[in-house]
Amino acid sequence: MTIKLFDLLVKQGIHHCNTYDQNEIIRPYHKTNRKRLYLVRSGAIKLSYPNESGELLISIILAENQFFGSCQIIAEDTLNYTYQALQAKTIVYEFEIHQIQSMLQKKIILPTEVFCLIGIECCLLERRIRILQNRFVENRVKETLLDFQKNFEISSADEYRIALYCPLNQEEFANYIRASRVITNKMFNDLKRSLQIECLKNRIILNKSFYSS
Repeated sequence: MTIKLFDLLVKQGIHHCNTYDQNEIIRPYHKTNRKRLYLVRSGAIKLSYPNESGELLISIILAENQFFGSCQIIAEDTLNYTYQALQAKTIVYEFEIHQIQSMLQKKIILPTEVFCLIGIECCLLERRIRILQNRFVENRVKETLLDFQKNFEISSADEYRIALYCPLNQEEFANYIRASRVITNKMFNDLKRSLQIECLKNRIILNKSFYSS
């Protein structure tokens, strides 16, 4: 793992290691349980929350070695998200917040280590906010695909033809970028017609023109 705090927590046995099937709910937003910090060890999960009309909006996608929930270590609020696995055999390490707080009080871990976690998580959320604030749907589509390239790249035959796994279907992708499915599909069709991308089931190939346009 890239973050020493997680290494320490695992060595101390302060974690639950669970494996989830594709589309399996890890934690529904309405369920009351202990606060937890979630670390994806393999696979991917999506976090969603209900809007005022009850529709679930996808907040963020977590890939391998990404995590969520660290702010609960220093805050009283509980994050009411639905956590759902997006890939088969998704492995998630789940850490009880109260146990991390206890280790912090006993000075087994340092406040700077906790703030480091929170800072990394905030950077991830800030990136999402910047994408969603872009008023052009095409830009939101392309920026999201670039994010997926970083986290879900499958192969690259050369530097101008990158294959990536798309963890969302068309309806979910539209939800994720806060656009209608009709407009999102139009943007994808435009990108395909201009040979910027190729779509093969849940795989997308980004061509040279995608990066230069």
